[in-house]
Amino acid sequence: MVNVSVSHGTHTGTPDGWSTLCVGSGDGSHRVRQMGYVRGPRTDGMDCDRPVQFVCLNAGCGFKYIQRCNLSRGSKCGPCSTRKRHKVRRIATDGLLRRSASGYEYGITVTAPGEVEHLQWVIGWDGKTPRPVCGCARHLEDGLGRWNASASKRWNVLRGGLKRLHPELVYWRGVEIQDGKRCKKGCEGRGAIHYHGLIWSANPLDPQEVQALAMRAGFGCVMDIQPIRAGDTRAAAYASKYVSKATDQRGQVPWETLDTETGELVEVKDAPYRTWSCSRDWGLTMKVIDQAIRDAARKRAAALLALSEIGALASAGIGSPVIAGLSPP
Repeated sequence: MVNVSVSHGTHTGTPDGWSTLCVGSGDGSHRVRQMGYVRGPRTDGMDCDRPVQFVCLNAGCGFKYIQRCNLSRGSKCGPCSTRKRHKVRRIATDGLLRRSASGYEYGITVTAPGEVEHLQWVIGWDGKTPRPVCGCARHLEDGLGRWNASASKRWNVLRGGLKRLHPELVYWRGVEIQDGKRCKKGCEGRGAIHYHGLIWSANPLDPQEVQALAMRAGFGCVMDIQPIRAGDTRAAAYASKYVSKATDQRGQVPWETLDTETGELVEVKDAPYRTWSCSRDWGLTMKVIDQAIRDAARKRAAALLALSEIGALASAGIGSPVIAGLSPP
């Protein structure tokens, strides 16, 4: 048998259909296949633009159900994308709030290297002291496509360096794509990957030390690190809002991989980067949130079923609803 959870309006059809024995098979198990997206207007109230239909292929069974697509791309499904964004924001926020009573919390942004030679970005620069020439552009010698493809490895190098200095450190990080929309000079975005991170540490971080580690890992000199006040979740909201947006921008991100057989660079049209990640002990997980939604949906369904049964009895004159705290009628 195939057990499928029914929750929060996600599925339509008989709720326990997959947990019952299949009449079309000898051992009672279902042969489930996804039949594609359901097109056309919806009449069941499901808040999904591209619901998916599953059917049992066994002859004589005929059971089928429809569930949300659960896509993260807003261009594909607005409702599912919005729900996913809210879940990611909850995960990012939870990690900050559960540790706000102790330690130090920071919001950090690391960027791609500059494409030309420039003066180094100096944290806390007074505007007068001469700045050295930055050499971060050397990390782009192989092109932005290669750099974007290696960005997650560079983040791991940075994270590893911070963990060696602060073993208790935990993090959450999300992706932003440089699209040029915030450029005041009217420039076009180059599609470079930026990372917005939330960091908790038992001891304070040194911004200059973090910048040095980031540049050593291959990031650009331009970065930002700001302390987060206890209980302040604005940094989590700011960082997590880019997750769904970045999911929809995969086609705008230069991405090249090396073909190990031919030695040629292969351009990837749909960049396969992860839009967010976090430490295992950061806090809530997507699995926990989804389970909580299913549990709450089951409780609501049970309560509605009980109310409908009471209403049916009352209509039949068998009895009236008994309200807690009051004597029976």
